[in-house]
Amino acid sequence: DVSVTTRPVEHSDLPSLLTAARVFGDFRAPRLRFWCADSPEAHSNLSPDQRVLAAPLAEVGTREVMPGLTLRLTTDDSHYGPAQAAYDAVDADHPEHSRQARLLSRDDLAETTEAGTMFDVLWCGQWSGYAGTLAHSQLGLDAHVVQEMLLTPYARGMGLGASVSVLLARQLSGHDAADGRVLSGTIHGSNRGALTAARRAGRHDVGGWWWVPLG
Repeated sequence: DVSVTTRPVEHSDLPSLLTAARVFGDFRAPRLRFWCADSPEAHSNLSPDQRVLAAPLAEVGTREVMPGLTLRLTTDDSHYGPAQAAYDAVDADHPEHSRQARLLSRDDLAETTEAGTMFDVLWCGQWSGYAGTLAHSQLGLDAHVVQEMLLTPYARGMGLGASVSVLLARQLSGHDAADGRVLSGTIHGSNRGALTAARRAGRHDVGGWWWVPLG
């Protein structure tokens, strides 16, 4: 993992980075990962990892919301089973999804619930997913970092993803004097649906990680 550099990594740096990484050959690492703030098109011949998308809560919260969609504060893990079933359904339709995202653990759900920043997504009054964050720094940003953003099959395919981000931003804007914080989080560079929903909610792609084979 190339985690600290004196300047942004450029495509021409890859041969040197690969040579340096081979010092760790005994670990038999299959690939090297580096951060780049360039657009996703900058390294189109490489495999993407997670990308960071962020925007001020106040900015996201001004967007329109689909009628019939609401958030309710999560109080327990009674919907954890249906949430896992929702992930399983997406994985069945899109096998590559299992390598891009997974449901947060029960412990992480409990931590986010205790923080008061986990919400049940309700579509036409029916439980339809989770949306939650934890407040901490990400890439130097004072942020509410997304821990989970999930829609069940019942609520998928209707363009609700962007509205969930908007409602979440509105809820968080008054939480612990969050004014000035951003809504931030990682989305896999190949997860086009989630990336599109985040951008439609006003979140900006500020960079991401790329994989380079070490073979």
